[in-house]
Amino acid sequence: MGAIFVTFLVPQAFALYNNPGSSLSETALSRVFLMSCLCAVMCWAGYQISPNQQWLRKLNITIDNQKLFKIGILFLIISYFFNFLLSNTRIEKANNSNWTGAATIYVFFAQIIYISLAIFLIELIKRPSTKNFIFTSLAAILPVLTILAGRRQPTMTFVIIIGLSFWFVKKYIPSRVIIILLLIFGLYLMPLLGTLRGNTWSLAAEGDWQT
Repeated sequence: MGAIFVTFLVPQAFALYNNPGSSLSETALSRVFLMSCLCAVMCWAGYQISPNQQWLRKLNITIDNQKLFKIGILFLIISYFFNFLLSNTRIEKANNSNWTGAATIYVFFAQIIYISLAIFLIELIKRPSTKNFIFTSLAAILPVLTILAGRRQPTMTFVIIIGLSFWFVKKYIPSRVIIILLLIFGLYLMPLLGTLRGNTWSLAAEGDWQT
């Protein structure tokens, strides 16, 4: 999590420093950098403290995989339903350009598809089958479309789900070299994802590679 936070922070920190805009004062910019650095330090500090084993044992409960799979299906249906509502809703924006109104509610429920994806992917890794593959694919469609639209946070969420799923089931931990390479790759990937927004794919389909 700390590495992912840094990949988000560094490119945007340079961009904000080089082009703060007229509405952002130097004091506000300093506070943003200070808070960001404190968050990064706390991510590092959190890994230096061993977790309480008694608390972890209390969280180690037996899970009914069949019920969990049904919950994943329910979340999948809810997510597609609210994504449909969102696609047919007029987006309202506040003065700060943030979304407001019903769209924010629809987005909240549409995002629970990531929970479904985690449930189905873990089940697929544990017990590969046609059924598990189909449900995992259905849960991955909307996140992949969001990634192709150039959204940074959903991209990292998607990567985390895949990584943690393999860790929970296979106990696979990548080497430090791979982590460092992924961190460097992420530093370049995050700014590039922003360029996918807008009409990038439409221009690419038309063969317009210069615009």
